[in-house]
Amino acid sequence: MSKLGTDVFVLIQEGRSREEILKATAQLSDDQIQQSAGRLNAKQIDEIELSITETLQLVGMKRLLTSGCYLELWAKASREAENPQRFCQMCERFGIRRATGFEYRRVWRAFGKRIMEQPRLARFMVPESLKILSRESTPAEAVSEAFTLAAQEQFVSIKVANELKERFTESEKETGPQEVEQSTSQLVECEPELPPPAPAKRSFAGSAWEFTGRVLRIVATAKDVDAIIQDLKQAIEKLERERNVNARIASFYSTGNESHG
Repeated sequence: MSKLGTDVFVLIQEGRSREEILKATAQLSDDQIQQSAGRLNAKQIDEIELSITETLQLVGMKRLLTSGCYLELWAKASREAENPQRFCQMCERFGIRRATGFEYRRVWRAFGKRIMEQPRLARFMVPESLKILSRESTPAEAVSEAFTLAAQEQFVSIKVANELKERFTESEKETGPQEVEQSTSQLVECEPELPPPAPAKRSFAGSAWEFTGRVLRIVATAKDVDAIIQDLKQAIEKLERERNVNARIASFYSTGNESHG
């Protein structure tokens, strides 16, 4: 530790654990990090890019497979066929749409065992490519080819997964990586999800709000400012209370004694 603090980029190059890097970074100011970054040469920047890319890719893969496995276990434990609403409630607590939950489970059922037995494959795939490959509309030949490429240490990106799918599909091209396929029987068992709220106004102490997507426009006179601030504070507090982040998934990012790759 120097007077400028720990050089986090050195930690990354040394292959230190994510926990060490997170803790070290949290203790540094932006100026300290910038000074360390300024000392990097072109070769070091390339090495750090590779390390960060691999780490983020593996974190994403682990999160996808962990989520799929645990949601599949919960579906069994909660007797989904008898009480499908409990799975929907779990998705709500996790902060995802139920269609996303079904997708995570589909990936786990399709590839969980294979990747657990051959974990190196995960280094050459990304979560979205697995989602594409797990769809019923993706031919088995495309899946086989993707895993052959991964076994040969060739990276199966979203683009590669889509190209394989299109190459082996005789029917019309599928929509793309954002498509989510699930059987109607799975989705209709739960209560319908509410559509996005339509733009609406809400009055409070003489103020007016107008939501349009993610944009909040406030129409008010000068005398409304204090009331608007109070109203917004209450709304933010309510949103924060209702935002349930799965603690076990969140804790993954700070698990100890895990190397970056």
